[in-house]
Amino acid sequence: KINKVKIFAFHMIASSRVEKLYFLCLVSLSATIPFTIKLNGILIFVTLGVAIFFFIKSENRIIRYKNHLIVFLALYGMHFIGLLNSQNTKPVFFDLEQKLPLLIVPLIFALGPPVERKKIVFVLTSFIVSTFVVCMLSFRNGFFMGFEGEDLYNNLLFIRHPYLGMYC
Repeated sequence: KINKVKIFAFHMIASSRVEKLYFLCLVSLSATIPFTIKLNGILIFVTLGVAIFFFIKSENRIIRYKNHLIVFLALYGMHFIGLLNSQNTKPVFFDLEQKLPLLIVPLIFALGPPVERKKIVFVLTSFIVSTFVVCMLSFRNGFFMGFEGEDLYNNLLFIRHPYLGMYC
């Protein structure tokens, strides 16, 4: 009976560590959205790995948001069917790679632990702060270099300008 209590206590400690790691991954992921796609892509897969690990280790394996997940799976499936009808597969594979977050992000939220409202506010705040930092960096470069020419865009390679324009 004592061994069962120790195992349960160890499982609860390990579970809380995974939940903390999951939350840290979500905060990091939201903070890197305005920045380079490479870092953000790595963090998407790390967060997915943590969510899958939590799902495997949890006692009640409940997939949340099933209806939303089905919609995103169908959307990605339609893009995959487009691959079958295409004769030039290189742009189609590039399109599937670009649409992969449409499939992964819902999986992250469906398999990971539930996130409290206070923690979601923190995740959103990290996104807002990172967007503000990127805007200030762009404004600083524009002020010192001028708002003309390609130098402004080429100088900040770690910023995804199309996405930043959508966020602002």
